[in-house]
Amino acid sequence: MPRFTLAVLYLATPSGADVRASMQARLLGCMTTPAQGNVLPPGALYACDNGKFGKGWPGAAAWFAWLKATIDRYGRDRCLWVVRPDAPMDAAATLTESLPWLERIRSLGIPVAFAPQDGSKHDLIP
Repeated sequence: MPRFTLAVLYLATPSGADVRASMQARLLGCMTTPAQGNVLPPGALYACDNGKFGKGWPGAAAWFAWLKATIDRYGRDRCLWVVRPDAPMDAAATLTESLPWLERIRSLGIPVAFAPQDGSKHDLIP
């Protein structure tokens, strides 16, 4: 039987010295959003959320500008993925909202994630 190793990296916000040190050592990753305003620790792996849940969504143009600036600042090689814009708690609206972003985000050279929402089923997950 083949053997494999499963690695899980928890992503958090860089909220304190111990957390930032763990991110720099790559024991934790960093999840960042447009409204967060944190500086990522040197060498930390990170992912970009869209800020749609809560009050962090700055609008489509501002979000994409933030995304490009974040990737330019911290590097494509450290970016684990980007969560496409979604519609929190609405599966059908999330599919409609997120599909147009797929190629645009891929054009930046980074993996794209999809955030399934309440009511998701097979035909609503790309």
